[in-house]
Amino acid sequence: MRSSLKLLVICMIFAPGATVSAAILFLLPARHAGEGGDVSDICDALMADGMFEDIQISKLMSEHPLLALILKDRLAAKYSVALNNLRICI
Repeated sequence: MRSSLKLLVICMIFAPGATVSAAILFLLPARHAGEGGDVSDICDALMADGMFEDIQISKLMSEHPLLALILKDRLAAKYSVALNNLRICI
């Protein structure tokens, strides 16, 4: 069973027929995440089968405004350097 499907099956145990949120922990859209990806297809099928009234899918991790700052912080910590002059374009 695909991991995304496992997550949705766990949600079904706790909230059959409810509105649920699926937190997408993928960085970029591809086969699994994004429009037309596996997660979207699975969610659509579950709603069509009446398992959930609605499934809200979060944005991708790369769309979060703090991601670049977190990566900058991790790079600085890993290599013990100051990255004060590093420009972050969001």
